[in-house]
Amino acid sequence: MDESLIREQRKSNILIFQMGRVGSLSVKQALKGSGFRPLHVHYMYDPIEPGHGSGKDYGFIKAHLQEPVKIITIIRDPVARSVSAWTRLRLRRPYTNADSTDAIKWIEKEENWKWAIRWWRTQFDKFTGTDTITMFRKKGLKTYKNIIYDSPAGLVLVLRNENLDNQSGVLSTFVNCKVKIGRYNVTGGTWKASRDAFLELIDKIKFSEEFLNKVYNTRVIKSAYSHEEIEVFKERWAR
Repeated sequence: MDESLIREQRKSNILIFQMGRVGSLSVKQALKGSGFRPLHVHYMYDPIEPGHGSGKDYGFIKAHLQEPVKIITIIRDPVARSVSAWTRLRLRRPYTNADSTDAIKWIEKEENWKWAIRWWRTQFDKFTGTDTITMFRKKGLKTYKNIIYDSPAGLVLVLRNENLDNQSGVLSTFVNCKVKIGRYNVTGGTWKASRDAFLELIDKIKFSEEFLNKVYNTRVIKSAYSHEEIEVFKERWAR
């Protein structure tokens, strides 16, 4: 949440609503660079993923949105997203001898990866009044890499983290202003260190075939990525 927006009682018609660790800061910084002041929110309803603070209820967010509302969300490979979330928590907590084994346990054994799946139903669908899986399939997210659709809460733009680098055009069209997306956490920012830690770990963190099949056979992921793309994800994380 951009707390300064709330303190100053300003309103915005752009809401970046996503689960975190999906590249949303890159989108936020791009919009701010073009003069926008978007609301940036991870969770609105309980339960809240550990490490993501408190949720903001619908009424609170709605009070700071102005018409016409435009909602931007981002989906990401759930395993990559979970590894990224773990590296951020590792930097914020006093882990002792934390390594790839700890990450695997946190993601696989403690099933923290499920937050990347359930968020769509418990947060996004609840807020927008739509069915994520139906819209992904109907609009062809796995084919077009991004989709735009009307929801009861406002116009929605869905981006994929893996394609963010070439999505400046569709984002510009969506907000009716030229916007350039850069990888914020790669080039700088508060959490650049977590990005660096993520890059150090990705070659060491590997998962069982059984686990990967369980993750990538979820309906929301199969509706957002092609079979070929999912196989690439699996190969990347397989032991």
